[in-house]
Amino acid sequence: MNLKEFFKDKRVILLIVLVIASISAISILGIQQGLDLKGGSTIQLQLEKPVDTATMNTVTAVLDKRLNIFGVKDVKVYPSGNQNVIIEIAGVQPEDVAKIVGSNGKFEAKINNQTALVGSDITQVKTYQVTGTEWQVPFTVSLEGANRFAQIGKGQAGVPVEMYLDDQLITSPELSAELANGNPSTDVMISGTEATKEEA
Repeated sequence: MNLKEFFKDKRVILLIVLVIASISAISILGIQQGLDLKGGSTIQLQLEKPVDTATMNTVTAVLDKRLNIFGVKDVKVYPSGNQNVIIEIAGVQPEDVAKIVGSNGKFEAKINNQTALVGSDITQVKTYQVTGTEWQVPFTVSLEGANRFAQIGKGQAGVPVEMYLDDQLITSPELSAELANGNPSTDVMISGTEATKEEA
């Protein structure tokens, strides 16, 4: 087969068109480089003590959300046993990840744009619970926080409680009638529904 016949073959022409299209796509869109090509960090965090599966899922979800809030891309956060969490991030130095993960997140809960709770008001977070597409997080707040929340939330049943982490809105469940009665409560339950079980 000579060169002229070679280029008349439809399969060869199709192959050339596909190669040109691939090169064009790569030059326009670029190659998505992962940890193995771009470099990055693998960090192992050790919790103070072993935890159950539900708590570990909460920890990994919070870390993943926190890293995403800061704009870190190509993040993988997963448990390793019942006391360790592995974080893999492409294109980020370990020191930068340590700053994000090691710093205290700024938490605020707002009702009608008034700050009802801040991070220092929360004294204990209990085990995160997921049932189907519904989630619940029970926690305890200080008496000062409970009084502020009761005052701001009084008569606001059905109004969203906007919850922010590092100034990014993370969820906005509706205030229940029980918490909108004006009586301070130190034991609080936040619940919500997501589209899928994985999101919950």
